[in-house]
Amino acid sequence: MKNIDEKIRLKLIKRFYHLKKNLINNVCTESDLKVIKKSPLDMSIDELREYCLKFERQLNPDCPETETLRMKVIDAVANWTALYGREKHIEAIKVLVIYESGYRFFDEIPTGTLRKIYRKYVKMKNDFLSIEKVIENAKTKFQ
Repeated sequence: MKNIDEKIRLKLIKRFYHLKKNLINNVCTESDLKVIKKSPLDMSIDELREYCLKFERQLNPDCPETETLRMKVIDAVANWTALYGREKHIEAIKVLVIYESGYRFFDEIPTGTLRKIYRKYVKMKNDFLSIEKVIENAKTKFQ
């Protein structure tokens, strides 16, 4: 369990530094500068997660990109599972996404990983549909 926690912590530290860079380039408040000066290496996983979410909300206050991507990922996975006749069960979809990401919780998956998962499932859906189309064309051609 410690290895998983350490991997999550390292990913959150990387995410913290990425958001910190973007936040410094954009508008910062005085309280943010104090947090930015604080080292993420001294923070717990919960503190890192909290600050990363706070930074994301400040970078995009209208609609955080992460929330939008989470909805897109759930939709993409649901569409892919529907091709195989599975019901759209959100909890099962979240478990699948968590497994793909390597994180322990759905809400801590960063935007980069969400984008990769989204692209993967859209590609898998398109591949499935193109194969189905080829099979249908072959059936009509040889009948």
